Parts: sequence; structure tokens; C-alpha cells
Amino acid sequence: MEPVSDPGGRFRRRREIARLVTRRGLTLTWMSFTDCVPSFSSALFYASSTSVASVVQALSPHALKNDGSLHEAARCLQFDVASILIKHDHNPNFPSRLHGGRSALGELCLYAEVMHPNQRTDVRHLIRLFLQHGANPTFKARNERSAVLLALDNPQSALEVTEALLYVPSNAVRNGFFRIV
Repeated sequence: MEPVSDPGGRFRRRREIARLVTRRGLTLTWMSFTDCVPSFSSALFYASSTSVASVVQALSPHALKNDGSLHEAARCLQFDVASILIKHDHNPNFPSRLHGGRSALGELCLYAEVMHPNQRTDVRHLIRLFLQHGANPTFKARNERSAVLLALDNPQSALEVTEALLYVPSNAVRNGFFRIV
């Protein structure tokens, strides 16, 4: 979904720059050091937290897979961006080191902020998207907790995210997806 207003053509210029860079075959990944530990970031990683899906569309075929971009889209409730990333083979079960080893669903549950009613719908759509593409809600990273417990620990929107997580199709619950242990 493109932004409604684009003062000065800022988003259009970003999209054009992304296309030019990828057309020339330049690498869009760089290494930085955080607490003496190297971490890799990419233009796609940073673009995934914005609502400019066209930039993500231009970058994703040329970027590394499973770089934490899907996790950023999830925590920022960017459904269109997450859909593009999944179409380009980003794994919703990938345990991102940049996100404490959590999966994209775990990152959504722990850090999504629901401030408006339409964001509650976005949370539900993202959860359904991840489950449809094989996300495991019982996945526990680094002895952490399952998706339900991460949602309950959400510092901003625990009630809204937990409610959205439990509002999944009844066959997912019947199949035992949500064990709180």
C-alpha cells in the first residue's frame, strides 16, 4: 500500500534509487558491530519497517534472505511488506539473531504496538499470514516463551496482541498450535 501523500516525491525518489542500485548489481548489505558482535544489516532491513512497499518490492529480489527484514515488518505491522518478503522466500520461522532469536511471529507478539482499531486488524492479518506460511507459534527461542507468552509480555499492547493471537481459525487451536507451556 503506497502512502497517500508524497510531499516532494520523496518515496518516488527512494524507489528510483533502489531500482538503480539493484540494476547495477551493487551489494546492499553491510556489517556493523554492536557490543563487539558483528551484525549484518541491509537496505531491505531498514525499508521493511516503513510503509513504502514499492521500495521493498524493488530490493527484495536482490537482497539476502532471512536478514531480519520480515521481523521488522512484523513488529511495525507492515502487512504488505511482510507479504512481499514471504513471496520472496523469507522464512517466518527464521530465528533472527538481531531479534533475540525470535521468529517473526514472536517478534510481532512481543513488540507490536496497537494504537488504532485498524492496527488490530493488521495484527490479525499478519498472524494469519505467518500461520498460512508455516509459522510455528510454539517455537521457543533461547529458552524463551511461546508466542502466547510473548504476547502477554508485550509492554505496549499485551491485551490486543494476545486477543488477536487467540483469534485464529478454530482448526489451528484444535490441532494444538497453542500450548502455553
